[in-house]
Amino acid sequence: MQDTNRALCLVWCIIGEVESVLSILKNHFRHTPSHLENFQLSPNRLVKTLRNLRKKLRTCVSAFEAGETGTIDRVEIIRPFLDVIRSNETAGEVTNVALQSVVSLMQFGLFEIGKKEAKVRAQIPQSLFLLVESVAG
Repeated sequence: MQDTNRALCLVWCIIGEVESVLSILKNHFRHTPSHLENFQLSPNRLVKTLRNLRKKLRTCVSAFEAGETGTIDRVEIIRPFLDVIRSNETAGEVTNVALQSVVSLMQFGLFEIGKKEAKVRAQIPQSLFLLVESVAG
């Protein structure tokens, strides 16, 4: 039961970070000149991927509350944040919030492996590689 409570808490923390990045991202693009051609494509893509993640996480919450369990795909969780970090259309403050969210997710234990999660060990190096590539690349 404790693993389920920990997982549910982690999902809510991730949802909070998604909301944080979505908020600043929407605010940033609201004040960006709309005459830029790429403005119509890329920001909508970034917002869409974060909204899709939020929707999946809320589905996870419903599943946990119904007594079902599962694993969280760490790559799928971190990728929308990394897309924001890598985006050329976002300002430094948006990138900063996305980086802070990734650090928070690490502190919340996103990359910790529970006893029953041995099959997801391969996702952790991939997730960390994507993170390093986003920040350094």
